[in-house]
Amino acid sequence: MKIDNFSLPVCIDTEDRFNKLNHFPSDMMFQTFLLDKDNKVVVIGNPIHNLKVRDLYLQKIAGITINKLSETFIATDQEKYDMGIVGKEETKAQQVS
Repeated sequence: MKIDNFSLPVCIDTEDRFNKLNHFPSDMMFQTFLLDKDNKVVVIGNPIHNLKVRDLYLQKIAGITINKLSETFIATDQEKYDMGIVGKEETKAQQVS
């Protein structure tokens, strides 16, 4: 953190006391949370692994509103397509319907 000039307080619980006291879920996605000035949880989730959670953190911390990108969903007639063997520096195309 010193390398990145991070100057805010950080607590490192080397004996895992905080986890034992609060019984946090084992899923890493729910072991990160943001507290407000009254130590109330305002955002829960790992902003590294989930972009929507990251956007929530940015909105709460810096007041940054993230413009939503459009999402594309497709449905195909089959889940898998056999492309055979694709050699190094070779390309193959598959039309999906």
